[in-house]
Amino acid sequence: MARRIIRTPPYKDFLQAALHKRFLTTATVLIATVYVEAMLLAPWTSYLWTWFPIGPTGIRAFFLLLSGIWVLFLRIGQYHVGIRTSTSSFNCFVQNTTRMHTAEVFFAYLLSTACFWPVFLATRSSSSQMNLIQHVGADRTRLNEKPLFLGSYLALLAIAQSIYHLWKDEDRLALGCSKAGKNKTNGDDAIVQQIARSIPILLVQTLSASVIMVLINTIVYHMFLRSMIWSWTLSLTRPFYNMPRTNMLPASWPLTLTTIIQCNYSGFLLLFMWHLSNTVFSSTIVKEPLKNGQPLTSESRDPNGSLLNGLKSKKLSAKAFALWELNHISRSFPERRKAIFEDIDRKDGAMWSQVCMVCINTLKSIDNRIAAYDAPPPSPAPVQASQAVEPKRRSFAPVKEDAIFQPQSKEVTIKGELEKAIGHAITSGSQTSTGLSPMARKTLKQARDRFITKEQQESLAPEHVAGWFRKMALKVIENEYFGPFFREEFRKRFAAAVLGTPYAEVSMYINAAASLSGLVVSSLTDDKLGKVYLDVGNVVRVFTAIILNIEHFKSSFPMHWTDIEAVRECPEVNAVLDEMKNGLRAIMAEFEQYATDLRLTQTDLRLAKEACAEQPAEAGPAGERSEMREIQ
Repeated sequence: MARRIIRTPPYKDFLQAALHKRFLTTATVLIATVYVEAMLLAPWTSYLWTWFPIGPTGIRAFFLLLSGIWVLFLRIGQYHVGIRTSTSSFNCFVQNTTRMHTAEVFFAYLLSTACFWPVFLATRSSSSQMNLIQHVGADRTRLNEKPLFLGSYLALLAIAQSIYHLWKDEDRLALGCSKAGKNKTNGDDAIVQQIARSIPILLVQTLSASVIMVLINTIVYHMFLRSMIWSWTLSLTRPFYNMPRTNMLPASWPLTLTTIIQCNYSGFLLLFMWHLSNTVFSSTIVKEPLKNGQPLTSESRDPNGSLLNGLKSKKLSAKAFALWELNHISRSFPERRKAIFEDIDRKDGAMWSQVCMVCINTLKSIDNRIAAYDAPPPSPAPVQASQAVEPKRRSFAPVKEDAIFQPQSKEVTIKGELEKAIGHAITSGSQTSTGLSPMARKTLKQARDRFITKEQQESLAPEHVAGWFRKMALKVIENEYFGPFFREEFRKRFAAAVLGTPYAEVSMYINAAASLSGLVVSSLTDDKLGKVYLDVGNVVRVFTAIILNIEHFKSSFPMHWTDIEAVRECPEVNAVLDEMKNGLRAIMAEFEQYATDLRLTQTDLRLAKEACAEQPAEAGPAGERSEMREIQ
């Protein structure tokens, strides 16, 4: 009878199930938020119909939900793990401006605003004067400019929120890690407390932003948008209403106290819905990869196989969550640790060997990037002899460009030669001044000496022009407000070189180091087969080599000329270094006495102790400015 093959469920099945549940939590909070806002928009003429869901309040809540759901769709479609590792804010702006995902952010917030605006106008009473069409007589109507001002305000609010969304990288999921000696709690209670603490801050930020945007909209609307919005709205409403034939702007301005209050109120409601949705989404999605207090893969028919599938995943988010789960297993779940050590009958090798290889390869990717950064640029490929030899071309004298009927004898003047030289330079732009005749070069020199003084000629020399541009660039870089946008700081450049681009998930390297060290240390009591013992020496050497390589690379990494503060610190890389050092110390504390059996030489032990040693904090002295590269 043939042996039945049991299919190993992929890791994404368990991860997606957990993420879907967290998406529903965010959607539930969004529904509660829009329902409260629907009650706030009610006229409050009846106590029952103000809150009763089957009625006007329920209808308002439904359309407000259509407004907020677009932001939720945006977050679901564009979430990612890892920090942006652009060398400067300007480079990040250039890289993301033309991306499709940037346009999707603006589209989502503008569409959300387009759904919110008519709902808000429909709830306003006649005393607020927010009706788009006003009836003057029996058959005459006119356009009310106040709703147009409100629409312009909400549209600018959506654009400002889109810019804020991209600037803060709201789509990033900040994954956590379980460090040695402390377990980070991301349970439901902790999430609720975190969201509750953020609500007062969101209220203050939302209120202040809505007030500031009223001032900005007042300037932008009256300077750029008023005439265009007025004429377009008239063109759209004339087929349905008896509107004036002229597009003349009204004499009165729409900016009144009532309009300001309505703008602040609508902006506050819309911004609070956006910010609360983003906060809840970012908080709930990054909960620990646990279900009912157990790892996500515990319910799998093959827990180790599903976990291994996630560790080998090509998708960065799945691999990051799998490493986070492995870190929890290595420190808090002894039964799962024993299952990893005892699982030796796998297709590609024992479970421990594959887990060890995944963690080591994850950490070694740092070494690979450092080696690629230090590697010299590839030399151009040599030109083959058959390509180097070109067939000789028959040369002819250049065609004369003089006038056909030009008289033979013509007086040579400075003006004529100068015109001829300029015409020659224009018609042959690819040629340099060395191709001019001696008479033309002499004419140009005489004209230059006649019209430009020697001081002006010296100031126009290439070295002086380059020095002037250098001074202007440094003035911009040193500016308190605009300078940080163009500076290529050590922190950003070093993180990009060590952790990769365009995104780098720091927790992935921390969890890989913590998982590997935790499994090695716990193998003394949990590994009954002695499989881990054979790899301890290799783990020690790998940790030592990577730590020393990063520290050496950090000390020799050049400062960019725009980094005027010259601070040689990178918290992201330091977090990885600290975890690797803690793991190496824990391994050395348990296994140093078995160094001979582990085939660790005295050199290996000495280098490991050097790697574990704490490095003194480096200050950024002003003298390091000499290491900055010159402007190319």
